Amino acid sequence: MNDLRALMREFPFPGRLEAIFLRPARGRAALGAAACEALDGLGLEGDRAGFRSRNHQVAFLPTRSP
Repeated sequence: MNDLRALMREFPFPGRLEAIFLRPARGRAALGAAACEALDGLGLEGDRAGFRSRNHQVAFLPTRSP
């Protein structure tokens, strides 16, 4: 999904990032992060899955606003 229009069709509503969690190693607890670098096609730097190609690299968990 390299095209911005296609991405906007998939996620048509505005949102906000509330938290970033990175998993440093298998079996270790996720760590909260104030910031991280997104690696194109790989995921988030500092996450154990960040250097392996997968079908998806980042999970967005939607919530409803009151």
